[in-house]
Order: sequence, then structure tokens, then C-alpha cells
Amino acid sequence: MLVFVRNLCKNMAEKIFIMRIINRIYYIVFNLTLSLTILQYSCPIVSYLTKVRFDYLGMLILGIILMINVFTIGIKPFFMKMINILKPAKNMVLIILFYFVIDSINLIYAQDISFVIDKYLIWAKIGFICIYMFSYMCLLETNFARDLSNDIILNIGITGSLSSFISLIGYYSGEFTYTKGILTPISNQNVFAISILIGYVSLTYYILLNNNLRKINKIVLLSLISWINISVIYLSGSRRTIILLFVLSALFLFYLLYKAIMMYKNFRSILFSIICLLLVIVLIISHINFFNSFTSSKFADSRLNIADSEIKPANNQKIVGAKEYVDTISEGTGLSTRIIIWKASLNWFSSMTTTQKIFGGGASYQTDIFNDLEHPINSEVVTHYEQRLEPNVKQWMWPHNFIFDELLTGGIFKLLIVITTLVLMLAYVIILFRQDINKGIIVLILYFILFSTLMMSAKFGLFGDRNSWLIVSYHIIALYTTNKEGRVDVDHDTKVVE
Repeated sequence: MLVFVRNLCKNMAEKIFIMRIINRIYYIVFNLTLSLTILQYSCPIVSYLTKVRFDYLGMLILGIILMINVFTIGIKPFFMKMINILKPAKNMVLIILFYFVIDSINLIYAQDISFVIDKYLIWAKIGFICIYMFSYMCLLETNFARDLSNDIILNIGITGSLSSFISLIGYYSGEFTYTKGILTPISNQNVFAISILIGYVSLTYYILLNNNLRKINKIVLLSLISWINISVIYLSGSRRTIILLFVLSALFLFYLLYKAIMMYKNFRSILFSIICLLLVIVLIISHINFFNSFTSSKFADSRLNIADSEIKPANNQKIVGAKEYVDTISEGTGLSTRIIIWKASLNWFSSMTTTQKIFGGGASYQTDIFNDLEHPINSEVVTHYEQRLEPNVKQWMWPHNFIFDELLTGGIFKLLIVITTLVLMLAYVIILFRQDINKGIIVLILYFILFSTLMMSAKFGLFGDRNSWLIVSYHIIALYTTNKEGRVDVDHDTKVVE
């Protein structure tokens, strides 16, 4: 009997040791896969270097490890743990699931299903990442003593700064950039710049709250990442991101001033912070000036689209650079264009039948309405974009606003679901503030960035943007890690009171 018990304990110890090694591998692969996924849609350097999709390979490995864990610890304990993670935000999770059901129903009566295939491909890939993110918490919480939600924020932050650094190298080498006038490795500089901003904010948050870093090290690191990321965001020419950057930078400066007055008793620390801030400003201005002179000299006679095209610009074609985009902010031309599109979208909704107003025109309706270039409602939009239009063009325009997008595709019914979702998101941000003010602040800032983007450029509604999935998933995990209720331990299937 004694030998049996001894062997049983030995086998259990070996099993636990092996599972801990497997879960450590899951930790590494998950973080690499998350970074590669973000890079793939914001700065696809890996696809530029090789045809191997390492992000897909990472998801495959994560799936295998996840299945091993599920069958090892048991299906019921695993799903109990998953439910326990979602439980602190259960109302928000349920309304989001209901949104997905309604959105899928909209697909049934879509006029052009091919247009929305991209959205469901986005959903599939980023959906797997979010599932792996929740599983990440399920499997690894007992392996690490620290808060793993902070590791997710660190990952997003480092990836954003890595994108900035890669883009700088790509532009100045002329090997990995998309347009000669602005700094972006992909065709949509707004997607690129927002990804950088989210990463910059996340890394700043992590550094500020890292108690293992000395104050002077924090200042140096913040100065370094600010110089790199702010320069890249400005030079990307993304107007909405630049405006967001100005707003967030002003708030951040007020925060630093408050911390300096309240906590920095040492005059040297305050002086060092001011010197670093001035140095960052000087470096950013110098970099912008260097970028403009470099662009004018190196790319004066080169092709317009360096990475993906052999088309050369006409001799009299003007290089539209970051400065020209920024100038349109003060001129208001960027917003006036959006107003033209929103006005046409609202007029199209007004012209819909009663049934369509309630249930929408289907999953592709937000772009189908603009296909008729001769229609009076589209006249102002067509006039504004006529130089870019080709004969018989389809799916060339959409409302550029997630509210109008949802209203046109799913009608008032779907819009009410979206509004309910937004209200619950805000409610759970307030709950998170009460539990952990630091996590509440970062989630609120990330939502602010997200919805500022969705209001100006959304193409596929509330969850058509990959960042929506990542931010909502982090919000749910943050609620879980700060929740004080009992939790289910997947290793023992018992109640743990914290």
C-alpha cells in the first residue's frame, strides 16, 4: 500500500512538472503569436521577409497545447475556469454574443456577401487570439505569481514600439515602406498609426506603474519611447491619430506635472524630467525636419509606391507628405469630407423602407448604397472623389462611422444592441475604476482611442476593427484579475477565497 501511494505521488509530481513546462511554452508562444498578429496588420515585416505565416503557426501550436491541457485537467474544470474569467463582465459578454448573432443574421440578406468576407476572416483570426488570451489566464495563473494581465499590456506596448522602429529602418533604407511622402509600411496609415498609439500608451502605462524601475530609469525609458513613437505617429500623416496624440500628450504632461509637485521632493528629479522633456521635443522636431529633407532628396524621382507597385508618379505630381496632412487639421478639410459622407449615409437611411429602417439592408448595405455613382444622394461624395474613381467601381466607399454602419446594415434594432453594448462597456469601466484605478485608467484611454477611430473610419461596424477585440478582451481580463470574489482552481476544481 505504501509503495502504491509513493508511486502515485511520484507520478502526480512528474505530471505536474511536465504540465508546468508545457504551460511555460504556451506562455512564450502566446506572447510571440500576439506580437506577430499585431505586426501582421500594422507592420507586416515578417511577411516581407518570408512567405511563412508564423502567426498562423503560433496559433496552431497554441491550439495543440490547449487541447493537451483540456484533456489533462478535464473539460469541466477548464470550462468552469473560463466561465469564471468571463463572469465579472457577464452582462457585457452576453450582449456582445447577441450582437454577433444579429450581425450573422444580417449576412443572410446581404446584397454582396463577397464584401463582408474580409470582416469574417478578421473575426476568425482575432477571435482565436482572444480565446487563447482567456486560456492564457486559465492555464498560467497558477504558474506565475504576478498579474498576467500586465504582461498582455507589456506585449502590446513593446510590439507598438517595435513597429515604429521597423518602420523607421524600412523607410530610410527604402526597402520596407509603402508611400514616399509619409512614414507607413501599409496602405492605410491610419491603421498603422493607431496601432502605434495604442502600443505607446500601453508601454507608458506599464513603465509608470512598474515598481521595479527607479524613477530616473522610468524617465529615460519614457523619453526614448516618446521620441520614437511620437515622431512616427506625426510622420505617418494620420490626422485623427495626431489629434488624439495631442490630447493624450496634454493630459500626460499635466499628470507628470502633478506627480512632480506631489511626489518628487527632490529638485534634481524635477529638473531632470524637464530637461528630458525638452530634449525629446528637440529630437522630434529635428527628426521631422530630417525626414522631410531625406524624402525630398532620396525619393524625388522614385516610384510612388515603393513596396507594392511599379507605378511612377507624373512629373508634375506633388509629394503629399506628413506636413500637408497636418495642415489639413487646422484647415478642417479632413472633417468636412467626413461630414459629406455622413450626410449621404443619413440620407440613404432616410430613403429606406420601414422594414429596412428597423432591420437594416443587410451586411453589405453600407457600401452597396455608394455603388450607384449617378444617384443624387451620392452626387456630393462622387464630386469630392471623382479624380480617384474608376468606371464601374464597386465597394469604393462606406460611411466611415460605426454608428451609421450599424444603422444601415442592421437598422434601428441592431443600433439599440450597439448602444446597449456601449453603455455596458462604460458601466464595467466604472466598476474597474472602483476595483483598480490604474487599470480603469488604461482601459478608459484605450476605449477613447478605439471609439475616436471608429467614429471616423469604421468599415465593418463595432467589431470590424481588430483593436476592438483586443481592448474588450483585456477589459474582461482586467475585471477578472481585480475581482475579489471566489475563483475556481482548474488544478483542484475547488473554491479559492481571496
